[in-house]
Amino acid sequence: LESLAFRSLLDHLSNVSPHVTNMSMMAHTGFCRNCLGKWLTKHARDAVREGRVGELDAERMNGMMLEDFMESVYKEPPKTWKAKYNGAPSPSLLQAYSSSKSIHASHVPSSFEPVPPSSVCCVDADACGVPRSADAVARGLACPQ
Repeated sequence: LESLAFRSLLDHLSNVSPHVTNMSMMAHTGFCRNCLGKWLTKHARDAVREGRVGELDAERMNGMMLEDFMESVYKEPPKTWKAKYNGAPSPSLLQAYSSSKSIHASHVPSSFEPVPPSSVCCVDADACGVPRSADAVARGLACPQ
């Protein structure tokens, strides 16, 4: 249900209210489309790191960069969207944005980096220090050397 609600949010942002700028979203909600892309990236990296996805999904998700996740949020390259919908903010929007900084989402840039191969290991923890994923156990995969 949560993933369906998230998809509905993305559809609403791109189809119903693409004209609502990121700055306006930040001023009123504390997050924007960029935050959604960054959260997707972070949680994909966490899922890979923690072995919560199968080997094929881990490889695909780890290969995606922040820009790929952002494009999935914007439904087009972010630069294209910004060229269409971002304009100069009004003085009142700048004020609202500035006064709402206490609610703005924060992001740790290092959480967007792909997981190093040694962290996406698929053998027992004693062999390389990272637990083997359930998918790797089922398929009898060993750690790549």
